[in-house]
Amino acid sequence: MVIWTISSLIKDPSNGGVRRVRWKALKEGANNSIEVGGHLDLTPNPTDSNFIECNNLTKEMVLEWIWAEVDKDQIETEVEAQLDDYSPPLEGEIGDIPWS
Repeated sequence: MVIWTISSLIKDPSNGGVRRVRWKALKEGANNSIEVGGHLDLTPNPTDSNFIECNNLTKEMVLEWIWAEVDKDQIETEVEAQLDDYSPPLEGEIGDIPWS
């Protein structure tokens, strides 16, 4: 299961609305984890009937905003595929090639 989190909100000081949301989608495996993240820019308008001040938001509300703008299923598929494709380094594997 991919876990969605909100890593930060940037508040518009002039009206108390949210200008930017930073988000992450994470899946953990037995030996590693894969994370994809991004941000969503917003234009809060206090005269809009749907306006909610930052202090009154819930995680679920903000996730709905994100999922309305990004392809949630595609991101989750991408995260899961990256985790499935991950292969840990082999014992003795050299990451820094001497001539690079």
